[in-house]
Amino acid sequence: MGRSSSRAVIRTDFSRGEQVTAYGWLCLGAAMSALLCLVYLDAHIGSVAVPYPIVLAFLFNLVLTRTALLWTGRVWLALIPVACWVLVLLGLGLGVEMLSSVLTANKIRALALVLSGLIGGLVPALRS
Repeated sequence: MGRSSSRAVIRTDFSRGEQVTAYGWLCLGAAMSALLCLVYLDAHIGSVAVPYPIVLAFLFNLVLTRTALLWTGRVWLALIPVACWVLVLLGLGLGVEMLSSVLTANKIRALALVLSGLIGGLVPALRS
């Protein structure tokens, strides 16, 4: 019996269409993540504020950038989903009246959310 290798095999023979579709899905996921992070930024358990979307934004954008780096070797292309996340977050936070109250009422948490999302997205890009 042969031994199976535990090394990951990364496929690199994809078409431009597959790459564009992958980035479309990554940007859609980033947009949904931004919406959910903004909606749940003011989460409370009882009377205690629990801003768990700050941690989730870091982790999710970390995964987004790592996944984007699988599709390209160019760092600036891998940052497209993170840029989408930031633009959707700021667009919703500043443009939608119902969600803008979340940003204005929780300025420190909102700043922490944006920074954690940016840092989570930039860490894999800077390491590559």
